[in-house]
Amino acid sequence: MEDTCGIVYEHNNYRWGAFIMDNWQGTSCWGHWVILKPMVLRRGLLEAASDFIFNVRGCTVVYGMVSAKNTKAIKMDKRVGFAPVATLPDAFNEGEDGVIMRLLKEDCKWLPKEEAA
Repeated sequence: MEDTCGIVYEHNNYRWGAFIMDNWQGTSCWGHWVILKPMVLRRGLLEAASDFIFNVRGCTVVYGMVSAKNTKAIKMDKRVGFAPVATLPDAFNEGEDGVIMRLLKEDCKWLPKEEAA
């Protein structure tokens, strides 16, 4: 996975969260995150990932996919700025659809306002 990279939040030798990015396609990439403790949302993980995706790598959009059954993850994705854009039938298992989520740079609340425009 030569195009895979990530940002990990570590505190007291324990990894509390990570944002992994892959499938870079010029103006977009796919993001995958894990949050083991909500404090990482207040400690800069999303700011660092957003800066890397949108400013360092120059993307205008990041995508993610979540199981339609994982309503907690969909709610969290929406809370941080992602919006659902498509549903893929049986993407995870038979009868378990995938919801494609998207975060546009101009909608990213984790960048300073002048950078998001």
